[in-house]
Amino acid sequence: MYTTIPHQDLIDKLRLCLTQAWNWQATQKNVSVDRIRLEVQGSTCKWVVRSARSKSVYKGGYWLVNSNALLELIQFLVYNTFVINGGVIYKQVIGIPMGTNYAPLLANLYLYAYESSFIDRIQGAKGDTTARSFHMSFRLIDDLLSVDNSLLRDYIDLPAPKTNLKRYIS
Repeated sequence: MYTTIPHQDLIDKLRLCLTQAWNWQATQKNVSVDRIRLEVQGSTCKWVVRSARSKSVYKGGYWLVNSNALLELIQFLVYNTFVINGGVIYKQVIGIPMGTNYAPLLANLYLYAYESSFIDRIQGAKGDTTARSFHMSFRLIDDLLSVDNSLLRDYIDLPAPKTNLKRYIS
């Protein structure tokens, strides 16, 4: 699954996830979204509130980033991944290579975007009760566990919204 994710679709879905995360943090902290930053130090992250004018910067041991800066960093990773095989260097033009430290995280967020969209569509079309029937459904990367959900069979084989893969192949 990792190696077939179209890059532009991945970036679009990650933009949606970052927007949702930043909006949620702004709501929780009761500030405007342009004041929310993620402070990253090593493998530790925490949400902080800064002035709207503060930029994304590296400050002696930690990064302070807004959602746009984080998306730019992710885009750089996705669009600048190279693999060596048999002494030949290949640029990854579709998908993300398994085995990289960022691949599981990006794949999980990518599928979360589809999962969230699915729940929103179910809620809009069938109501809260049907949407809540999926509350004991859990996904990790592309594995699914659904406990006591009699409706799962009705929805498991539904295709995802159509994506024009030709636009992603270069």
